[in-house]
This record gives sequence, structure tokens and C-alpha cells, in this order.
Amino acid sequence: MKKAYELLARIYWKINRIKLRVMIDRELEFWSSKKNEIIDNGKSPYSTDIESLGIELPENEKQFKVLGEIDEYGRLLSQYKITGRPEVSKHGFVNKERNDVYLVSAGGKAAIKKIYRKNKVGFIKELKGLYLANLGGCNVPGIIDIDFNELYIIFSYIDGIVLQDVNKLKDKNTMYEMTLNQINKVHEQGIFFNDLTSKNIVINPKRGPFIIDFEYSAHKSELGIFFDYFTKLEKERTILLYQNL
Repeated sequence: MKKAYELLARIYWKINRIKLRVMIDRELEFWSSKKNEIIDNGKSPYSTDIESLGIELPENEKQFKVLGEIDEYGRLLSQYKITGRPEVSKHGFVNKERNDVYLVSAGGKAAIKKIYRKNKVGFIKELKGLYLANLGGCNVPGIIDIDFNELYIIFSYIDGIVLQDVNKLKDKNTMYEMTLNQINKVHEQGIFFNDLTSKNIVINPKRGPFIIDFEYSAHKSELGIFFDYFTKLEKERTILLYQNL
């Protein structure tokens, strides 16, 4: 019975993913009309000055400047050295399969520019997920700018250590509880995160865990009556994530 229910849930979700792809241009038009509202309400109280990362720029370059590119494994290819950020050489750089991700300066603040290429669905999923999560006060990147033609989002850079790069975590139980709390808050906003891995949790020394990368997320409208089923699985995955550290 349990396997049949799980199969039905995944079939239901798959059908709605197909519907989203078919209706994606209408979704883009709808969210494009709300751009100013999204930026106003999608801001985060958390931000990082580029100087705190050890980067000094002339005033005329602070408004927007690409500082480096992030590869498939979260490593930074840059002329700048950022403490705690894994680096990679040009020779060792591994291109991302679905998007291009850059560390940038946006008005003197450290930010991430994510270009979705032709992936309209991923673009809308991330935009919707981040927007709703920010409305709920979740620890997620804030939205700085959006381009609906070039399909990119600029959002705040979270200064911290990615969970996958942590060798040994102090107060593991406390960090687990904090992460679970954030996952619950995301769920309360009607979002199933759907990509809960150690590479998508950043531990900020002052504010604790942040959840990043909503490209695979699903709104409860996609999951219907199965939303609680999928979010329950995600809570269980949070436990396994910290047990394996």
C-alpha cells in the first residue's frame, strides 16, 4: 500500500511538472509583471560587504563587477582569494551542466549571479521558492535583481562554510535543530525544497544554517494532496544529513 501511494504521488507530481513546462511562458509573463514587488519583498536583512571577504575595489567598480566563477563542485575560479572558500584553477574547473554561477559585486555587496541559460522552468522555480521563503523570514539568499529576458537572478552571497566542506561539526545536534527549523519554515511557505544535500546548506557563524539553490523546488500547487507526504520525507532526510557527518 505504501509503495502504491508513493508511486501515485510521483505520477501526480510528474504530470504537474509537464503542465508547468507547457505553461512556462505564461508563468514567466505573470512573474515578470511582479518584478518590482518581488525585489521589494524578496530582500533579506542579511548582506555581506565585499570588503569583509578581503576584496578591495575602486568605487566605480563596486556597482557591478564579476569577481569569479563557481564550478560544479562549488569551487571558486578567481583572481581574488576568499577565506574559507574552496578554490580551483582554470585547468581543474568543472563547468556546471544546467547554469552558470558567478560571484559578483552588486553595489558593494557580495552577490551571486546565476544564469539559467534556456532553463525557464528552473529559473521560475528558484525565483518563486526564494521569493516565498524570504516572505516567510527564512534563512535563504535575498533577491537583488532579476532579468526575465536573459534569465538570470542576482541574489545575496551567504558568507560561511558549505556543509559538505565541514570536516567536523561542533554542536551537531544544535545545528540539526536549526536546519530542521529552517526547512519547516520553507514548508510553511508552501515550498518543497527537493534538493536537501550538504552542498546546499551554508553555515553562517552568526545566523546559523542558510538554505540555498531552489532550482529543483516545487510549490504545493504542483504536489496537491501529496505535499505533506513529500515534506515529511524531506524532514527525515534532514536527520540523515547530520547523522552522516
